[in-house]
Amino acid sequence: MTLRTSGFHFWHPGMARDLARLIAGVWAFFWTWFGMASGLAEGMSIPGTLVHMAPGLLFTAVVWLAFRHPTAGGLALLLGAFLIFIYYPLMASHMAASVVATTVLMLGAPPLIAGLLFLLHREP
Repeated sequence: MTLRTSGFHFWHPGMARDLARLIAGVWAFFWTWFGMASGLAEGMSIPGTLVHMAPGLLFTAVVWLAFRHPTAGGLALLLGAFLIFIYYPLMASHMAASVVATTVLMLGAPPLIAGLLFLLHREP
C-alpha cells in the first residue's frame, strides 16, 4: 500500500530497508567511534582501545549480518535491543535512574527500530 498525494509517493516498500540500514549503520558507527575515542582520550594502549571498541565492533558485525540477511539480522538486532533493555539497568543499578534510562534508550532504541524495519521489509 502506498500513500499518494497528487502523484507524489510518501512511502515505497524499499524505504523500510533503506531506513533500517541507515539507522543501524549510524548506530554501529557511532558506538565504534565512541569506543575508539574513549580509549584514545584515556591514553590507553592499542589493546585497551580495542577493548573499548568491542561493543561497537559487535554492533557492526550484527549490522553487517542484517545487510546480508535482513531476517536473521533483524532478529539479531531485536535480540540485542532486548538484552540491552534487560541487562544494562541491572549492570548500572548504582547510577541515577535518569542516566540509566537515557543510556538504555541510546543503546537500545536504534537496534529495536532497525530490527523491526528489517523484519517488516519484504522483497517484492
